[in-house]
Amino acid sequence: MQFLTIILFVAIFSVPGWSEDNKRAFSYDDVKALKDVDATVWDWSADKRIAWIKEQIDIAANNEIERYRYQRMLSGSLFFSGDAEASKSICLGVPPFKDDFYYRSWCVEANHTDHQSYIESKLEIAMDAETAERFNVAVEILLDAGWRQSQSGDIAAAFAVYEKALSIAPKENRELTYLAMFNLATMYIVHGDEALINKGLTLLDNIKKENKELLAKARLENNKESEAMNMSNILLADFNSGIAHTLHLYSYHKALEHFDRLIEQRQEYELEALSFASIAAAELNQPERVEKYLAQLGERKSADKVVEGYLTCYRDLAKRKFEINQSIQSCFNLDPNTTTEVTVDIYKRISSMQGSPEEVQGLREIYNLFVNTIEPELKKKSSLAASNVELKRLETETQLKSEILEKERALLTATASEKDTQQKLFVAIFLALLLFLALIFMQLRQKRKLAEQFKQMSLKDGLTKLGNRRYFEHNIVRELAYIKRHHKFDHTSMLGLYIFDIDHFKKINDRYGHDAGDAVLIEFSDRINLSIRETDLLIRWGGEEFVFVARVKTEQEILDLAKRLGDMIKSEPFEIPNHNPITVTCTIGVVKFPFFEDESLIVPWQQLVSLADMALYHGKQKRDGWVLIEPDKISHPDQVGMLLTKPLQEAVDEQLISIKTSFDQS
Repeated sequence: MQFLTIILFVAIFSVPGWSEDNKRAFSYDDVKALKDVDATVWDWSADKRIAWIKEQIDIAANNEIERYRYQRMLSGSLFFSGDAEASKSICLGVPPFKDDFYYRSWCVEANHTDHQSYIESKLEIAMDAETAERFNVAVEILLDAGWRQSQSGDIAAAFAVYEKALSIAPKENRELTYLAMFNLATMYIVHGDEALINKGLTLLDNIKKENKELLAKARLENNKESEAMNMSNILLADFNSGIAHTLHLYSYHKALEHFDRLIEQRQEYELEALSFASIAAAELNQPERVEKYLAQLGERKSADKVVEGYLTCYRDLAKRKFEINQSIQSCFNLDPNTTTEVTVDIYKRISSMQGSPEEVQGLREIYNLFVNTIEPELKKKSSLAASNVELKRLETETQLKSEILEKERALLTATASEKDTQQKLFVAIFLALLLFLALIFMQLRQKRKLAEQFKQMSLKDGLTKLGNRRYFEHNIVRELAYIKRHHKFDHTSMLGLYIFDIDHFKKINDRYGHDAGDAVLIEFSDRINLSIRETDLLIRWGGEEFVFVARVKTEQEILDLAKRLGDMIKSEPFEIPNHNPITVTCTIGVVKFPFFEDESLIVPWQQLVSLADMALYHGKQKRDGWVLIEPDKISHPDQVGMLLTKPLQEAVDEQLISIKTSFDQS
């Protein structure tokens, strides 16, 4: 209801041309009826795509429908490449149809001059999308508006907008529903008292439980995309719960339960989890645990300078608990964009350090934060909307509980049932019951078999604790997709794919025993793991082979990384049980992605690994170095399969490929 009240007072955002929709000789339905543009256009660089779109606009000079289609494409491409002014100019010259919701949204973002007009315009588009039964679009726009309202302190309005988003979210679009629920949980935790914080934690727990069930189902169905989304939601729920216990409830034992699960996964949020876990362990007066977390962290840093700034501060605060001379100057050099939630927590911790020289400075920073940030927000927004009483009233009105999803689904089912005859309803229920019974029967029959399968589904290597081949298969698609998405707007990114093989590993096992071999494998993986970034992918491929994937900017960076890691392995002897230290070297096979200069030509990851393996085999003839394979006369993915059937030297002699090696440089 509150959302509807807000809508009634929304000032209509006038985009020139909407009133002229009826004057046009065509409609947006005519535009949607056009044959789709080749999807590979979106894989091009921003400059190439924009140039191509401009050519199409000139070609379609006498076709109004085609021109509109390409003008809106040009507006979006310019906007997402950072040229808002050029996008705005197109919006004014070729205004969007009222039912062209995405184009309207781009134009609002390019044209808006202040926060209020932005929110009002986005809400109007969402209302129009809902009326047109474009519910996915409406929910996306509502979530954007609600997030911006919550960030500006307009909590009451944000709650109302999230309520509306949940009420119309299509039940099959779980990604949008979970995004809304995560945002709601964050609002409960950041803006509420202890009771509301616990409500937020309950909501996160419900998200986690449901996604665990969905994860098991996705794995049974071998649905990689769904599996990745479910796992990401589980990790995010654990991380947000850990933050709530650390920064708001000060329940450090519970915080460590969540952070330790994330650290064990060694996936997303590991760097942040290790940093927050160190301050939680410090508050529990557990110096050994703090030292353990910081050692696991090593030299890794967040690529986001804002995040790295406050994570460094928390780590320094953890050390300061046990080292009186530990500097915490990093806490007074936080980036201005650090969230108020984190900034307040840090200065509260410093100001409670009684007798320390930083205590007064911490109090001064809290005062400055209040005067410069918090007080202006309080004056700008109604204090009632930010009070606990208002939050509790909003909770009662909106009933933002996890059960809302079930109620929405029940309502949708009931509405649909009213439109059907009793006979169809009976048939549907009967078929659903049969399906349910069949599923139960199948599950009972396969229970023993599934138990064995689950045992094999582990994503970790038992010895090195790195990911294994299954883990690689789950994540390499994400890395390739990241590069392809990035290349739509910027061609300065690529992947380096490396296969490491420990030289003379069989001799180590034969001479010193398998315990020594295991020790070498563990030390080898630890050395590489401590020398790479959080975004890099390192797994044990099998035996003494490891696969490593890194995001880089240039081919030279790929080669430099191969040299650096190889040198690091042999920089110091390896300690092995009951024997003197031994020197270990490795050989590295390397390929890059995209493999071809034409980035639309995609080589499957399985073939990339095979190419790297060819390079490795070539390098094993000399050992202790690297070999990089590059295409020469081959120019299409179909030729790669043929290439893999040849000895590498034969392919080089035929000039199908070329190689670069460290052996040529020595």
